[in-house]
Amino acid sequence: VISELRDFEILKNGPDEAIFRYVSANASDAAESEYIVRVPADSPAMRIDVTATFTVKDNWPYEGNQFFDVFPFRGVWTQDWWYPSVLWVAPDGRWKTMDTVKTDYDGDTTLQTITGGGFYALYSSDRGNMVMLVKNPRPSLPIDYIICGNYIDYHMTMKFLDANGKPTKPGKGFQASVQYELAVWGDKNVTRDQLIELGKNSIKAGTLALPK
Repeated sequence: VISELRDFEILKNGPDEAIFRYVSANASDAAESEYIVRVPADSPAMRIDVTATFTVKDNWPYEGNQFFDVFPFRGVWTQDWWYPSVLWVAPDGRWKTMDTVKTDYDGDTTLQTITGGGFYALYSSDRGNMVMLVKNPRPSLPIDYIICGNYIDYHMTMKFLDANGKPTKPGKGFQASVQYELAVWGDKNVTRDQLIELGKNSIKAGTLALPK
């Protein structure tokens, strides 16, 4: 777990945006994560833009690393979530949804591992729908987007591969990064079709294409 805070600084404090940076490491300082977080003042919805960078300082004994968990839930059962549905939209336009109460799927039900980012949403709720665009993964590795079976989150795990496409543990000096834009937008009247369109438009634009 990379949870030991090593550095924090405010890079900008308004008025048009706030930007801060924090760095954390695991207990042995063998691996490090850096997050640069931007909060724009002109967004039509509450939003954060993040650049996440993972660096192996000494060693990392795993074949993947989670760069983000969406974590807004009340308990371990999906039936208790504030969002009845989850949406995945891949860069090539394929999509999948999950009903969090019935735990059944629609669309391309095989869609789970996606290369090149994509668009993801938790919906529909008067608390606001969580929409996220993932972009510019470096290197461009496959990412698993899954509902965790043990905890109360929806995680995104970058899978490390060698030159032959086989799972590998990254060596000292390895670095990976990804950008994502996360917003809380809309209400319970937002439909799946609207979100699929928003997702495709956002992927094409390279930024969350939220209606003004």
